[in-house]
Formats: sequence, C-alpha cells, structure tokens
Amino acid sequence: MAVARHELTVVGVKMTETSTAGIEPSLHLGQRAGIQLARQEAADWALLDDQLTREQALELGLHVKGTLGVIVEAFRRRQLVAEEVELVFQAILDRDDIWISDALVRRI
Repeated sequence: MAVARHELTVVGVKMTETSTAGIEPSLHLGQRAGIQLARQEAADWALLDDQLTREQALELGLHVKGTLGVIVEAFRRRQLVAEEVELVFQAILDRDDIWISDALVRRI
C-alpha cells in the first residue's frame, strides 16, 4: 500500500564485486545487500538489526538504526503514543521469528 501511495520506492541493489568492496563476505546475502543499498542510495540511515551487520555498517561510515530505534523515533515525533509503542514492543516479544533481545526490548 505504501508503494502504491508513493510513500515508499522500490529500488534494485547492484551487487557486483566492485560495488560490495569492503563489505564482509561472511555476512548473509540480505545483510550485505542492506549495507550496499544504503551506500548505493547515500541513505541517511541503514535500517539493520543484526549486531555484526550493524558493526560492519558503522565501520563503513553509515548511520545505523534498528527496529526499536525506528519505533522510538516515531514516538519522539508523536507519530505513536506510548500505548501503541507498548503494543508493538509486546508484539515483538510475542513473536518467535524476531530475534531482538527481550531484555533490550524491555529496557527501551
């Protein structure tokens, strides 16, 4: 829906040997592509949750934010109220396919 409303744009990632220079090859393809996309698009933020991927992106000079950071930023901008943030955080805690530390979610 966001794409149809032109709120999001889908772009391709150029994953050549030259374009991915400096990105740790041991990272998962999707993680490498996330870093490469942020570099390719000169993104303000690379949205990454995996700790090793975040560290690699920071080493490459990217600004990094994760899922929880995006939610907190939405709260700070008054796009979400505290009750909505609590619901989203609880949904994260309840899912077994999201690997964000329970302790981190509770701390934030």
